[in-house]
Amino acid sequence: MLRRTLLVLMTAAWTAFAAPIDAKAADPLYAGAEGPYEVVQVPSVPLQTGDRTVEVRVVYPQADGPFPVIVLSHGTFSSKDMYERVATFWSAAGYVVLLPNHIDANFGVQPTGEDVMREIIMTRVADLSLMIDRLDEIESAVPELAGRMDRTRLVAAGHSIGTVVAMYATGLEMRNPVNGEVESHTEDRFDALVMISDPGKMALQPDDLWVGSDVPTFLGTGTEDYGRMGKGNRPTTYTMERLSGGGDVPRYFLNIEKGDHAFGGAIHRVQS
Repeated sequence: MLRRTLLVLMTAAWTAFAAPIDAKAADPLYAGAEGPYEVVQVPSVPLQTGDRTVEVRVVYPQADGPFPVIVLSHGTFSSKDMYERVATFWSAAGYVVLLPNHIDANFGVQPTGEDVMREIIMTRVADLSLMIDRLDEIESAVPELAGRMDRTRLVAAGHSIGTVVAMYATGLEMRNPVNGEVESHTEDRFDALVMISDPGKMALQPDDLWVGSDVPTFLGTGTEDYGRMGKGNRPTTYTMERLSGGGDVPRYFLNIEKGDHAFGGAIHRVQS
């Protein structure tokens, strides 16, 4: 399972930008193994927004940049610290990875109902925008990042409910069939979308949700990819209607036989 997971992570990184660095280093970057760069991790950079402090984990290559920036939205009740294998794998291949803690991190705000669930999602989308808005502040807190973040190549990524968050940050538009309201977000700065579970298996979501963003998209999933907020685990009374998507952009779908929601333990855990 771990070998297959490395393939998923390698392919996801490639999908975001086919040539993140010079061609001479391309072979080891996408060979399904660890990339050539040493990785530096900063466990927490605090960003104040309103009455909240958003803690951000920063993972970056110990090399001259600039490198594309991936912002990863974690799963329900998870946190910035539970994706170390993913973040370090991407970073070793030549990416700066930012992992914010959302309001439900570590069993914070609970999705007690459908309305609360949607509010949590939109707050999370605002967190992804916050990361881009505050790149200067993050760089000031981590001076070694100076010159290493390519602000013209930005990737929204997500796992579990974080996939829906990343989709809203890349142009997803949905209609609530109960009240007819259209839900979307104004964020338009992300150039690519990476999802490491299937958003269409989440509660409230249509099966074909993953094609709802008109940016280059990668989806890695498995036949047993069902999480805490998945269909069947969370009773719902309606399904959202997808309005966006269908544009002529590259989309890649990788389905692993018996692949589960945590990809065999590669995510949702602190690396030992």
